[in-house]
Amino acid sequence: MIVSLGAYVPGTLVGFASTIFFELRKRNTINYINAFYRNDGVLTPITIAGCDFDCNLSDFKNIVSNLIITVEEWYDVCES
Repeated sequence: MIVSLGAYVPGTLVGFASTIFFELRKRNTINYINAFYRNDGVLTPITIAGCDFDCNLSDFKNIVSNLIITVEEWYDVCES
């Protein structure tokens, strides 16, 4: 997932039980996403490629739109 978001740092090993957190936040009337990577208990902010750390929700949706699969696609992949 971290590679898909364009936030991979070469040479970094992904640890066992590492996690990516997404926070949906709102400032005034604007919704935005903050992403964090947790590895070995250390929480690190992630800047998603094509966005600032405070990534506008609409921009985030456009960036990840090619990563989202439908329920039908999921069943096709999982049943094969």
